[in-house]
Amino acid sequence: MQPQRRRHNGWNWPPSFLQLFLWMTIPVVALSTAFLFIPLHILYASVAIFIGTIWLVLQIIVLTCIDPAASNLQKDQAPAYFDASKHKHVIENLFCNICLINVLATFYFFMKSIYNFRF
Repeated sequence: MQPQRRRHNGWNWPPSFLQLFLWMTIPVVALSTAFLFIPLHILYASVAIFIGTIWLVLQIIVLTCIDPAASNLQKDQAPAYFDASKHKHVIENLFCNICLINVLATFYFFMKSIYNFRF
């Protein structure tokens, strides 16, 4: 079994199904929204479509290139194996046992809330 590596941005392969789906959905939604809510004069329609297309392509490229991870997670290391016999939770004492980094107190608050939630 190969060690897992985290994805740094949207260009890392293999792409997820959701990523491919949204690459196809965003232009459709953007174009339909633009044509429904912005009435275009026939003289300016081609300019507006050109500018909108350039904006959309640049937006998709920039958003695909961004690394959304926290700065202390951006080192290139494989995720650790989580052993449930050693740890009660993935995050204990503000430390993530998979990422091997310290987390913010807000994560601890949310984890505590999820842990106490009963179905």
